[in-house]
Amino acid sequence: MKLLIASLLCLACLHQANAQSITLFDVDTSKFPTMTGKIWAFDAAGNQQRPSASELSLTENGQPRTITSITCPPQQPPKALSVVLVIDVSGSMGSGYGSVPNIELAKTAARAWVNGLPLDESECAITSFDHSNYLNQDITTDRNKLLSAISQLKPNGGTDYNAALVDPMAEH
Repeated sequence: MKLLIASLLCLACLHQANAQSITLFDVDTSKFPTMTGKIWAFDAAGNQQRPSASELSLTENGQPRTITSITCPPQQPPKALSVVLVIDVSGSMGSGYGSVPNIELAKTAARAWVNGLPLDESECAITSFDHSNYLNQDITTDRNKLLSAISQLKPNGGTDYNAALVDPMAEH
């Protein structure tokens, strides 16, 4: 479960990677052989791109396909979010599958989330749990406070998911 949570956080923050990316999704084959789909295209800085059909190529099972048109609606402004990151800091987070402890993976994902969050419009809190629960940083729009709380997380104790998710305000 801990690895799943860390993996989900990492996946949620993939847009922070320093590479160009194009994602094809919502492919509609109902009018085969003509198909439609949607794409997201971002440059290395994470800015949305609007490529033309001549700038892209498409292959299906190794066969080149013709792109007949591309339309790119304007990027929508980000919506305000109120987010609470819940991070497992139990003792098992001190180990990992390789040289990097799971807690470091979770902290990296949490930092990427906080750095990608539009804090001028959104707010975030950091909580953690082991055999008990902790409010590491109350809801704030201050990125530095959030990053500081994340950097101080250390693995310790057992794992009590009830403390984190079912009854986080109870004394454990």
